[in-house]
Amino acid sequence: MAKNIIFDDYLAEQLKDPEFKEGFDAESSKLKSAVALLNERERD
Repeated sequence: MAKNIIFDDYLAEQLKDPEFKEGFDAESSKLKSAVALLNERERD
């Protein structure tokens, strides 16, 4: 039977890898910018 994995625990483990964390942070920044832009467009 497959073991259930809690995403937050999995992510915390992955973020211990500096290369993964660097990529994750870069993509998170892009996503935050895109969401902010979308929110501004919807306000108009």
